[in-house]
This record gives sequence, C-alpha cells and structure tokens, in this order.
Amino acid sequence: MYLNIRGKLALGLSLVLVVSLILFGGAVTGLVSYRRTITKFDLAVNDAPHPSDLVKAVSELTIPLIDEVSTAGHGGTQPGQIDEHRKARFLEQLDETEQQIVQFHRRIDHFNDRNVGLRITQMLEPPVEKIELGLRYLRPLADGIDSADQERRVETLREIRLAMSKMLQSAVNVEDVTLEMNRELVDAKSMHKSLSYVIGISGGSSLVIFLLLIRYGYVSFFVPVRKLYEGARRVTLEDFSYRVQINSEDEMGEFAAAFNSMIDRFQDIKEDLDKQVQERSQQLVRSERLAGVGFLAAGVAHEINNPLSAIVMAADSLEDRLDTIAPHLDKSDKEIFQSYLKMIQRESDRCRSITGRLLDFARGQDGMKTRVDIASVIREVLEMISHLGKFKGRNIVFDYPQPCYLTVNGAEIKQVMLNLTANSLEAMSDGGTLTITIREFTERVEISFQDDGCGMTREVIDNLFEPFFTQKADGQAKGTGLGMSISNRIIDDHQGTITPHSDGPGKGSTFVVKLPRKASQQSAA
Repeated sequence: MYLNIRGKLALGLSLVLVVSLILFGGAVTGLVSYRRTITKFDLAVNDAPHPSDLVKAVSELTIPLIDEVSTAGHGGTQPGQIDEHRKARFLEQLDETEQQIVQFHRRIDHFNDRNVGLRITQMLEPPVEKIELGLRYLRPLADGIDSADQERRVETLREIRLAMSKMLQSAVNVEDVTLEMNRELVDAKSMHKSLSYVIGISGGSSLVIFLLLIRYGYVSFFVPVRKLYEGARRVTLEDFSYRVQINSEDEMGEFAAAFNSMIDRFQDIKEDLDKQVQERSQQLVRSERLAGVGFLAAGVAHEINNPLSAIVMAADSLEDRLDTIAPHLDKSDKEIFQSYLKMIQRESDRCRSITGRLLDFARGQDGMKTRVDIASVIREVLEMISHLGKFKGRNIVFDYPQPCYLTVNGAEIKQVMLNLTANSLEAMSDGGTLTITIREFTERVEISFQDDGCGMTREVIDNLFEPFFTQKADGQAKGTGLGMSISNRIIDDHQGTITPHSDGPGKGSTFVVKLPRKASQQSAA
C-alpha cells in the first residue's frame, strides 16, 4: 500500500497516541483496582471485631455482684441469704456474655472471609479463649452464690471476682487491630489521592505534549513542504517570480534558500538564453539579408562594371583627343572640359570600387589563415590613418608592445581593424580620444575600440550590421554602409563576434571584437 509523507507521519503519530493511551489506560486501571482494594479494606475495618466489645461483655458480669454487694451493705438481705433472683440475673448476664463472645468469634471469621490481606485470628483467639475458659469456670461457681453457708458464699464470691479480674485483664490486653488497620487505611487513601493527581497531571501533560507535537510537526514540516511543493508547481508553470518564504534556521530554511537560489540561477540562465536566442535570431536574419544582398550584388555588379568600364575608357579617350577634337576652345573652356572628364573618370572609378566591394562581399575572399601578430596589424592600420588629414585632430591611444598571435586571414582582419578605427574616428570631433586595447585569454583574444564620440542609440545598434545602413556623427548618412556588414561577415567567418555598446547619444561607443586563437579553415558562403 502506497503512503505519502503526510500519511506516514500521521500513521506514526497515531501509533504514538495508541501507545500513550495504552499506558494511560493501564495506569488508570491499576488506580481503579487500588481504589477497590481500599474500599474493601475500609468496609472490612468497619466490620472488624473490637477489643472494647470484650471488655464491655466481661465488665457487665460484675453488675449483679455489685448489686449484691450494695444490697448487702444496706441491711436489706443478709450476706448469706442472696435470693434466687440475684443468682438468676448473674446466670442471665453470664449467658449474655457468652453470646457476645460467640458474636465476637463470628466477626473474626467474617473479617477473615473478606480476604483483605490481614489475618487477625492469631492475634485475637488466645485472649478470647482465656475469656471463654473463665466463663466456663464461673458457671459452676454460680451455684455457691445463694448457699446458706456463709463461708462458702464468701469464698465463692471471692473466686468469682478473681476469675472476672483475670478475664477483664485478658480482655483489656487484647490488641486492637483496627488502630493499625486505620493507620494503613489512611496512608493508602493518601497514596491513592497522590497517585490520582500524578496520573491526572501526567495524562493531561501527555495530551498537551501530543497536541504540541502535532502543532510543531504541522508548522515545522507540513507547512514548509507545502510551500516547497507550491514553489515547484509555480516554477513548472514558468512563474519564476515566485519565492519560497520559510523563516526558519533548520534544514527546511536551508532547503528553501537553496530552492530560491536555484530559481534565481535558472531565471538568469533563461534570460541569458533568451538573449542569446534573440541575438542568434538577429544574426540569422542578418545573414539571410546578407545572403540576399550578396546574390543581388553579384548580378548588379557584373551588369554595372561593363558600362562603367566603357565610360572610363571613353573619358580617357576624350581627354587624350581633346586638343584634336576642339582646337578652337580657349584655355578656360578647355580646363572645364578636362575637369569634367576627370570627374567622370573619378566617379566611375569610385562606382567600380563600390561594385568591386559588393562582389567581394557577395563571394567572400578565400584565403589561407596564417599565424598573424594582431598588434602589428593594428599598428600598420594606425600608420596608414595617420596620413589622412581629416583625422589630424583626433587622439589614438594604443600601447601593446608584445606580440599577440592569431591564426587568421591577415588581409581580412586588417580590413576589419581599418573599418572599426575609421568609424570610431569619424564619430569623434577634434580633441576626441580613441583607446584600443588587447586582452589575451587562453582560447581567445578580445580587441576593444573605445571612443568618446557621438555614441549610438538603441535603434542604431540594432541596425548597425545591416547592409547599406550608415549613420555618422552629424546624423547624416554617408558612404556605402557596407563597412560594418563586411566586417561582421569577416569576423563571423573566423568564428568570432563583434559586440557594439553605447550608453546613449553623446556618451561614446565601444566595439569589442572576440576572435579565437585558432579558427578552422572554411570558405565564405
């Protein structure tokens, strides 16, 4: 049979309650039995024979003699002439005393029959037997009480008084067993009362302790387990804001703290995974867009390159034949024609450069990855940029004297470094500072480009790697918008990442390039 934790604890408490009731019932049963014994003993004490009964019975024998003596002393009847009436009274009293002795024997037997644990026969029988012998001795002497012989009558009375004195002494010397029995009975009743109090208090205390134990188990176990169960159920329903509140310093409190810590970590992991999924989704969408742009760029570039080549060739030819075609032009008009032709050549070359970059973007640049010093590559890029006049007012900080080797395509990585450096410099005004740092780890290298330029909005960061998206420091779109897209494609081909960050407009920007120490050889898609 299956029992849950609640059922098992309830079964255990039930067994404890049953055992407690059995022990309490046994104590009460013993107390009741003890009470019955005391009651029986009390009744037996009330029925027990008392020595005073013997003393009274023997003493009453002297009444006729006392009457005889008093009568004789007042001149009524002469001492030797006690009438038959006196003798009859003496014999009657003697019979009555014998009956009382018989009744005393019966009370002894009745007391013994009650089985109260105290046998009194050995204590009472010897003196009673002496009194019985005295009674048997007195009966023959009664005939001498009314004797005509004065000496016999006096002697008879003397013997009767002597026998009665001995009988009375025997009756007085009988031990009163009821005194000791009463003392024992009082002690037993006191003990019974004390035991009743003890059992009542212990029973009540046991009940209170049992109820407190149930309360403690409910508060210390059932409530925390129920809260933990509710927490687990809420977590399964993806309610990660729920926290288990158990204010105790025992294992349950530690369990709740560990459970809450687990939920916090799980929530952090979930948020991180959601962020990664969102980033990967954006990268996937970006890759799909780049793939589409690459496909279009390949077709468009091929179609545009041929007309551009013809335009460049025609412009070169016109420039060479300008003197022959238009000899009558004056010098100023000729310079205008030459400047326009050079503009046509320059802009056509610029268009061809753009289409060439589109073709490179579309097909990628296959190349072998070799061991390259990335610090040396950055220094070469900075050397090239230092000759550009438009960046003369910007400051560049790069101090990494030791080499940092990576297995990469050197030309592609140099293009990325150039794009990131140029973008950072263009985002700054004169007097701005670009700080380039390299951090080396066991499996990767991080290159950071941090400027104090115009910064970026959230929208700019989200669309930064989109093809043809560009946004400069003055808010105007310039250039082709392919630099960051191509850079992201190159870093992605090297199994790395570019992470942009900015606290907002006017607060500068940071680009962190993460590259593995050694990337696998793979072709661009």
